[in-house]
Amino acid sequence: MALKLTLTQKCDFATQHTLHLNLTPKEQQTPAEILGKIQETVNGSREGDTILFYFAGHGHFTNGKSFLILPGTISGEYETTAILLTRQLKREIMPHRRFWDV
Repeated sequence: MALKLTLTQKCDFATQHTLHLNLTPKEQQTPAEILGKIQETVNGSREGDTILFYFAGHGHFTNGKSFLILPGTISGEYETTAILLTRQLKREIMPHRRFWDV
């Protein structure tokens, strides 16, 4: 929440142009739900807009694949319970836009 407040109060980002997902064990969301919300945000942007993707959490690398670990991720079931990071995913979600993952 601190990052969203900084962006909207100090950096002139409009609140309606920010997406804040509070991923907790009580408020679990599936990888598809999260990616869908990100896609909605991207669809509402225009070419040249900057989209900052910030994930404060853990990752996992296995069998040559990188994943973002979610509160509901099950060890060994990363393909279905975590978010797989791929260059293709970035291209599909962010065509013609700058994508920064920090």
